[in-house]
Amino acid sequence: MTTNFVLLSSSSDAERHRIGLIVAKKRLKLAVQRNRIKRLCRETFRTSSMQAPAIDVIVMLRQSIADVYDPDLAVELQKALHKIDLFYRRGTPT
Repeated sequence: MTTNFVLLSSSSDAERHRIGLIVAKKRLKLAVQRNRIKRLCRETFRTSSMQAPAIDVIVMLRQSIADVYDPDLAVELQKALHKIDLFYRRGTPT
């Protein structure tokens, strides 16, 4: 859990990492804003250097983040993904 995101993760039988995004209309009213956050999350996930075996990650918003600067969100999400990666590399999945 971060300031703006809740991340749920589990190990996967898939061949690669997968991401699921939940961006509720309750949090961001305009579709343009929701799509911007989804693109940002997908790109951050794609460029992350996760070394652990296949992981499924679900990303949800904690609050309305329409006014938060995109690079700040990307850094926050990258740090959270790195923590998840470290957790699964240690071999103690939940």
